[in-house]
Amino acid sequence: MKKLRIVLSLAFGLLTVLSGVEAQGTPRLVVVLVVDQMRADYLQTFARHWQGGFRTLLTEGAVFDNARYPYLDTLTCTGHTTIGTGALPHTHGMVANTWWDREARRLVGCTNDPDATDISYGRPARIGNSGKPILVPTLADELRAQKPGARVVSLSLKARSAIGLAGHGGDAIVWFDDESGSFATSRAYASEPVSAVKAFIDAHPYEKENGISWTLSAPADSYVMRDAGVGERPPASWSGLFPHSLAGRNGADALFAQLWQASPRSDSYLEGLAESLIDSLSLGQRDTTDFLGISFSALDEVGHSFGPESREIEDVLRQLDVALQRLIAHLDAKVGRANYMLAISADHGVAPIASAPRGGRIANEDVRERIEETLTGLFGPLERGSYVEAANFTDVYLAPGVFDRLRASHTAMATLEQSL
Repeated sequence: MKKLRIVLSLAFGLLTVLSGVEAQGTPRLVVVLVVDQMRADYLQTFARHWQGGFRTLLTEGAVFDNARYPYLDTLTCTGHTTIGTGALPHTHGMVANTWWDREARRLVGCTNDPDATDISYGRPARIGNSGKPILVPTLADELRAQKPGARVVSLSLKARSAIGLAGHGGDAIVWFDDESGSFATSRAYASEPVSAVKAFIDAHPYEKENGISWTLSAPADSYVMRDAGVGERPPASWSGLFPHSLAGRNGADALFAQLWQASPRSDSYLEGLAESLIDSLSLGQRDTTDFLGISFSALDEVGHSFGPESREIEDVLRQLDVALQRLIAHLDAKVGRANYMLAISADHGVAPIASAPRGGRIANEDVRERIEETLTGLFGPLERGSYVEAANFTDVYLAPGVFDRLRASHTAMATLEQSL
């Protein structure tokens, strides 16, 4: 049996795909998978569980275990676009998930595009997204430009993930729109709902899973991590203990959508949609090179609530292992093992839960207020407005001219640093 042409890299999966294409001949399908918030050490920590996809990748693929992120903000938008383009953030321009627009005086999402309109596969979507903010082409863009008829499919729960992999165009670019509670695309990619996507969603509405429970996929005593770990912050209606009900307060409502996304069911759904589109769009089954990108988001949703040392993280990965094996088996059957290349990577990892005695949590608003108080004490109160326009993740946006005043005074700068 031919070995899978697989690259397992927890950073620059795209670059290794490109080198592999040159070394092994052009494949008919390039598959780029991203596991959102996948720490490299999970592969060893949970190694006893790998029976399917991860086992296949580790034993039959090329594993790059000294990969690095040579930039500061390892965020979803930044990471997916870096993987999608092979460029670094200062080149591709996607430096964060959101940033402060000084002219509009508001935070904007990295893929927000006022000239685009999202197209919903369910309830109406109100915002617009596209790859317009990405300053360089992605691999998928280059395939469309250089390979006549190349098809591009990119799937995720997040617009910034699907778009970061796809780039500026494509045939089926799909994400989940939280406001409408429906899957969506954009007029930047299609003039109407893509029929192949709509057919799958209509036949498999995720809302039908309202009321089921996320239960452990294996006996409790087979897990490495404890249940109900220290410092966990489960979503509303969940405790730290299994099972977790996927039920809204009023049917398949916004709460249900949140819980469903934060469960292995969402990963399984994307894998099923991918299989369907491989078949309906004949990906990798024609005389050109197609692109399939999938970003699995459940791990990220769970990691923010339960942390990396949780049984929830462990079970998401155990179930993803099964989903990956289903995808590989489907690719083998429909495309042929010799005809596709698969790379798997991660956009970022996650730190341990910051709980005493190891640490604690600091809210952005607390940082903002401390800076505002210090600058008011140094320079006096402003007649209007504030010294700090916004605090977003690790970024603080000062009002115009404030930083120049700080740089001009060593004492003022030192005082601000000490206050933090």
